[in-house]
Amino acid sequence: MSTTTPNPTTTTPIKILITGFGPFPSLPPSTPNPSALIPPLLSRTLHTLRTHTPITILTPPDPLVSEYHSILNTVPQLLETYNPDIVLHLGVALDQTYFSLERSAKRDGYHEIPDGARRVVSRGENKKVFGRAPEVLGCCLDLVGVVEGVRRGLGGDGGKKTRGKRGIREMREREVEVDVDVRVTDDVGNFTCGFIYFVSLREMRKRGKEGMSVFCHLPLLEGDDEIRVGVEVVEEVVRGLGEAWVGREE
Repeated sequence: MSTTTPNPTTTTPIKILITGFGPFPSLPPSTPNPSALIPPLLSRTLHTLRTHTPITILTPPDPLVSEYHSILNTVPQLLETYNPDIVLHLGVALDQTYFSLERSAKRDGYHEIPDGARRVVSRGENKKVFGRAPEVLGCCLDLVGVVEGVRRGLGGDGGKKTRGKRGIREMREREVEVDVDVRVTDDVGNFTCGFIYFVSLREMRKRGKEGMSVFCHLPLLEGDDEIRVGVEVVEEVVRGLGEAWVGREE
């Protein structure tokens, strides 16, 4: 873990890099990936709620490609360019109706599912690329505390009652107030979501920032109303991550 101790009263912004994926193999070609739509809509500057520490949100100009070998090249370049304190990767989970912060990612298993280029990471290639890296790497921030903060920030124990469509999967017909469900889970999978999470955790570890990456799965948000809900949720997650970063050495 980084030996730098953050000062809760500092005015130095916490830099959080946020990425999303472009076209996803499981999505119909005409359906945009919500993880690509949300980052450009985020506020560029936020503040933590408790310590009022400024947060600078950094986003690459383009969404990332859902391909293993592209991720291997792109993630180190992004970390070199932006030098973030925390990285938040966004992706979509088609079988979810809730938002989930994932605890960890595995090193192995990416030989099983071909990526967007119909390629995999073979066992031999995996061993060559990752060497003696741990089998599992995880976020060191207090994700449970982050989710609790998100729920408070969005207006209640169950999440924000906000204008949107009903229930993310059922709420397609008319606008109603809905509870937004945000959870901590440990099921990032062994596709490009899990792969980018592991690569990011490993690269941040090499930079002395162990555990300072996290992956957030989004439900399949569709339409402007649902994307606005997604923006609100992600901004509250960012505030929570900033608060957790400030408080981790207290």
